[in-house]
Formats: sequence, structure tokens, C-alpha cells
Amino acid sequence: TRLQGDWSSDVCSSDLAEALRVSDRTARRRLAAWHAAGEPRVERAPSRRGEPAYMIERAELARAIPEIDDDE
Repeated sequence: TRLQGDWSSDVCSSDLAEALRVSDRTARRRLAAWHAAGEPRVERAPSRRGEPAYMIERAELARAIPEIDDDE
């Protein structure tokens, strides 16, 4: 799985879900678990819907899930 796009931007749960081919709920849970663990670095972000939202930098995501990269 490759996550295409601007590597300087952040990744939200819906981007992660699409890249990993999992549900948005699964992606949100993974980001929340990483946020709680403190590794990789995940930031809590404002949400329009009121539920917790998380963002991860693409570089952090690439370190956490090495098969997601943009080198090819």
C-alpha cells in the first residue's frame, strides 16, 4: 500500500483508512492508540462532528508503517 501525495502534510484517519484499506473507525482507533502510547507522535485535532480526531505527520506514519512510503 502506498500513500500518495504531499509528504509535508498531515494524515487524518480517513486518509489512513484509505491507504490501509480498513474502515475509518479502525484507522481512528489505531491513531488513538498511538496517541495514548506517545509513539509515533500523533496530535489530537479539532473535529467538526464532536468525536475525537487525530492527525499524524506523513513522516511519522512512514516510520510506524514502513510499507507506506512514497519512494517509488
